[in-house]
Amino acid sequence: MQEQIDNYFFSLPEPYQSCLLFLRDFILNYSDNITESRKFNTPFYYYNKKWLSYISYHPKTKVIYIAIVKAI
Repeated sequence: MQEQIDNYFFSLPEPYQSCLLFLRDFILNYSDNITESRKFNTPFYYYNKKWLSYISYHPKTKVIYIAIVKAI
């Protein structure tokens, strides 16, 4: 699973790859209770096993999406 998530990030063009990798590190290092998983071909982040957020890139519009799925 982790390899699939890594492949998602490393397949993106620059500068989007660097931006999303920074956001990924920031989110994962914010708390030890935050974990990462792949859902809908997108990296999702969980806090205590509950949906927290996701980050993604839309290649057609070249937009980075940061979404808070559920408030804690």
